[in-house]
Amino acid sequence: MNSDGLTIRCEKDIDLKLRAVIIEFTRWLRSKYVFPIKVTVFIKNKYKSKSNDKERFFSSFVMPNKERGNPHIRIEVKNDMYDTIELREYVVYSIAYEVMIYMQWIKKLQFCDRDAEKQANKLVELFIEERKDDLTITNKEKKMLELADKKFNNKEFDKAISIYKEMIKNDYYYIEWAYGSIAYCYDCLENYNESLVYYDKALKNNKDSVIYMNKGFALQALEKHKEAIENFDKSIKIKPCKEAYVFKADSQGRIKNFKEAIECCNEALKLDENYDVPYNRKGQFLYEIGELKEAKRMFLKAISLNPDYADAYYNLALAHMKLDDLKLSIKYLNKSIKLDEEYRRYAEEDGIWSINYMK
Repeated sequence: MNSDGLTIRCEKDIDLKLRAVIIEFTRWLRSKYVFPIKVTVFIKNKYKSKSNDKERFFSSFVMPNKERGNPHIRIEVKNDMYDTIELREYVVYSIAYEVMIYMQWIKKLQFCDRDAEKQANKLVELFIEERKDDLTITNKEKKMLELADKKFNNKEFDKAISIYKEMIKNDYYYIEWAYGSIAYCYDCLENYNESLVYYDKALKNNKDSVIYMNKGFALQALEKHKEAIENFDKSIKIKPCKEAYVFKADSQGRIKNFKEAIECCNEALKLDENYDVPYNRKGQFLYEIGELKEAKRMFLKAISLNPDYADAYYNLALAHMKLDDLKLSIKYLNKSIKLDEEYRRYAEEDGIWSINYMK
C-alpha cells in the first residue's frame, strides 16, 4: 500500500464531466508536486454543517489523528448544484487551495490563508495555460474536437459530423457551436437543406453573426435569395463584415437588384479597400447595366490586388468582347484558362469565342 501520493475519491453522484476535470487536475498536480505523505481528496455530493457552528462549508483539509493515519481533503458539492463552468472552476480552485494548506502542514509552516489563496490562484492559472483551454471542455472533449478538426481538414465531412453529433449527445457545453460546425460540414457536402436545419438549431440560443452569414450562404445556394439577404442583414446588424456584404451583393445581383448589389460592394470596400473580391463583383454588376468602361476598371483593380484572379481575367475578357476589342479579349480569356482550366468550359458554354481562340 502506497504511503505517499495524491489520490481522488469521487462519489458516484458527481457529474461525470466534473469528475473528468477533477481527475485531469489531480494528475496534473502529481506532475508538479511531491506528496511525501499520502493525501486523499474526497469529492462528495453533500452539503453539511460544521459540528460546532451553523456555518456552511465546501472544502477543508483534515489533519491525521490517532485513528486516521493520513490527512485528507474534503470537497463538498451541494446536491442541487449542476455542472457549470463556475462550479468546475470552484472545485479545481478548492482542491488547489487545500493542497497548499497540505503543503504548509508538511513543511510545518504556520497556516496562512492568504498564501494558500495566492498559490492556488497561480496553480489554476498555470493549469489552464498548459492545457491550452479553459475549463469549458474536458480533456476527452478536447481530443474529440481535435479528431473532428482532423477529419474536416481531410475532407471527411461525414466522419466529422458524427463526432460533433456524439459530443452533442453527451451534453457538450458549446452545443450551439457544435450545431454550427455540423451545418458547415453539410455545406461542404452541398447538402444545404440539412445545413439549414442545424444553422437554425445553432441560432436558437446564440444570435451569432457568422452563423447568420453561413445560413444566408446556404439559402443562396438553394436560390432563396430574399431569405438569404434577410440573414446577411441580420449578420451585418450584429457585426458588419466584408464577406457578408459580398454574399449579400451576390444575392442582390442574382435577383437583378444591381444598384443594391453595387452598394453592397461599396460597403465591403469601406471595410477593406484592398479586398479584391468586391471589385470583381462590382465590375460584374456594372457590366450587367452596361457601364463597361467602369466595369473594366474594377476588374483591373481586382487583378492589381490579386494577379492570379482567374475570374477577374475572364470578366475582363467579356468586357473587352463587348467593347469590340477581340485581341485583348482573347488575351484575357487565355490568361483565365491558364490560371484555371475550368474557364475553358465556361467559355465553351457561353459560346462567345471561337474554340480556335482558346489555347
